[in-house]
Amino acid sequence: MKRLRLPVVTLAMLLIARALPAAEPLLLVTEEELQASMAAPEPLFPRFTPEPGAPRILVETPKLNAALPSPIAMRLRFQAADGTAIRPETFKVRYGSLRIDITARITGSTAVTADGLEISQAALPKGKHRIIFAVEDAAGRLNERQLQFEII
Repeated sequence: MKRLRLPVVTLAMLLIARALPAAEPLLLVTEEELQASMAAPEPLFPRFTPEPGAPRILVETPKLNAALPSPIAMRLRFQAADGTAIRPETFKVRYGSLRIDITARITGSTAVTADGLEISQAALPKGKHRIIFAVEDAAGRLNERQLQFEII
């Protein structure tokens, strides 16, 4: 039987990869926050309408045509109107009927750039969720994108 010989560098990388724990999912919302949001009455906010030329927030993942298992991948892309730029420092995320600010949970572990952001594993408890993303451009124009989905 012929033995497979791996270069020392490859062998070392395999050993290190096995020793490292798998990346933990990013906990976006706790069970308590989900329950509080579900119990709260619907807020009386007027429907948001962005100004003409406001940046677009595109949701590449998750695909929202079915109930989803947790954790989920999230990928957002930002598009600024011609002649302006996205200001990543204005990025905000609010959760549920109570509009709990969960921005720091995302920005603490994921880079938000002018192009967007990506979370490989976002953990949420089972139930119906509403997440509102917002970003501004260099001209101060704000846009919001609301996602509603169910975790099974």
